[in-house]
Amino acid sequence: MKGTRIPLGSEIISINGHSKDQLLRVLGKYHTTDGYNTTGKKIGICIHFSKYYRYNFGLSDNFKVVYKKPRSKKVQSINITNVSYKKYYQNFDNRHSVKTDNKLFENIKKSDYYSLHKLNTTTAILTINSFSLGSDNDKTHLKYKSFLDSIFIDLNQRNYKNIIVDIRNNGGGTSPNDMITLSYLINSPQKEIRTAWVSFTEWIPYWKYFQIDIPFYLKPFAKSKLKKIIQEELPIVKNNRRYYKDILTYQPNINSFKGQVYLLTGPWVASAASLFASMLASNTEAIVIGEETSGGYYGHNGAFPVEYKLPKSKFTTRFSIVNLTQDVLIKDTQPFGRGIIPDFNIEQSFNDFIYNKDTQMNFTIDLIKKNK
Repeated sequence: MKGTRIPLGSEIISINGHSKDQLLRVLGKYHTTDGYNTTGKKIGICIHFSKYYRYNFGLSDNFKVVYKKPRSKKVQSINITNVSYKKYYQNFDNRHSVKTDNKLFENIKKSDYYSLHKLNTTTAILTINSFSLGSDNDKTHLKYKSFLDSIFIDLNQRNYKNIIVDIRNNGGGTSPNDMITLSYLINSPQKEIRTAWVSFTEWIPYWKYFQIDIPFYLKPFAKSKLKKIIQEELPIVKNNRRYYKDILTYQPNINSFKGQVYLLTGPWVASAASLFASMLASNTEAIVIGEETSGGYYGHNGAFPVEYKLPKSKFTTRFSIVNLTQDVLIKDTQPFGRGIIPDFNIEQSFNDFIYNKDTQMNFTIDLIKKNK
């Protein structure tokens, strides 16, 4: 960031005696990811470091930062006075890397949810920053379907050889936008999920701590309605679980892409976006480039969000309760409990950070040139 007393690109050794490894380890618990994934935690820490630091170590007036300048072995230290939360986020918004971070840390406008850029006469870049595009007959969803159909008709007619699908900024969204997109990139039928279940049969556990924004006297009616919804959506009961009955299978779209697919992933990718990425990585010849996703390869929780208030601390916690097992191949390269592991694990290089260049995109474009 311009104006800081620590030079751009410096390596932080410690803050108030806490090493960088310790900070990443202890602050990571405040940003959740699927399974044992850790790459996604650095995104949360990057955005909310100040808040997480205070959660764990308390309020500090001053910070002793030990660091090394770029390409230097000399260790230096500096004392920095605290600032307000508002000022911290203003500083974050003015960070050096904002150009190459793209939409990663921003509230993405709907106009930027998806786009197509033709790199040349053989390669196109399809950017999908969100699958929050409505469902079924929603106008937003229908517009997205029309967009997909028009671009893939055009790419096939013009005999495009490569498409780069960039979902690095995509944190998920609503069904069936993930599977509709997948249908344009597959050549065989694909099930949306293999199984979906909840770990109870009668009622959501700990109902008295369940949070719902209605007057208390309406809670019994809400409980009855939610119970009916669960019974209808998960009607099969076995082994102390409730299962979804109707799991859709998607056929390849008549206008599905005929060339090579390159998928760009990153730590932000989760939920519907990680389901999309896992199926593309498992069930097609797509080449995956980037970093491990925070969403799981074999499965994740989703579909039915609930919120509880803890009785003593009064903290609230929100999570989804349906266990989704994705219809993917078991691979030695994909450990259980991890996100989608790329075929080429590419992180931004130091020089590209300094000069605001997209290491992963440039690597992909070079790979396409070599594959010719």
